[in-house]
Amino acid sequence: GPGGAPALAWYDRTNGSLWMSRFMDVGFAVPEQLAGWGHPEREGDMGANVDLFIDGDGNAHLCYQDGLTDSLRYLAPELGLDDWVDDGVRLDTGGRGYAVHIVGDDCNVRLDNRGNALIVYQDATGHDLMLARRGGMEPESGWARVSLRGTEGAYQGAFGFYANAEVAGNTLWVSSYVYRSDLDPAQRTLEVLSLEL
Repeated sequence: GPGGAPALAWYDRTNGSLWMSRFMDVGFAVPEQLAGWGHPEREGDMGANVDLFIDGDGNAHLCYQDGLTDSLRYLAPELGLDDWVDDGVRLDTGGRGYAVHIVGDDCNVRLDNRGNALIVYQDATGHDLMLARRGGMEPESGWARVSLRGTEGAYQGAFGFYANAEVAGNTLWVSSYVYRSDLDPAQRTLEVLSLEL
């Protein structure tokens, strides 16, 4: 956070809950439950695959999984933002109307050059590297979602493992591991790509 004070967020797997604590003066403050079983607003198994980003004003931005639906959520408690980013529901070309994917693994949250949240993460069912961008800081702004790698076509393989994002000016840098079992011999590589914001 501001001044370099550390902050931590973690998932309590036993109790299915998301916690956060900030360093204050001589130690970490009493942990605050942000979501999960027993939380008055965000009840359920919440917090797996959590990532935390502290902006220049000291506001926390978190992405994490909703364990009951295997979906992706975003939370900025000081800003009053609590969004369901990706519910995992996809149009299914295999005969059924819809399919439900497990999404949000390895999520990584950052802010774009306008201060709006963006999240890179994996669609674990489709093995796709995904990017979700929030339209603005108003609660009704919504999220735009795009697949960066995967969904076959030119990108054969399993993408999005250990996704990581960094914003430098107008550029978003994304790294993730790719597994290409369709090649002989099979390849496992780290891929880095950049996008203009």
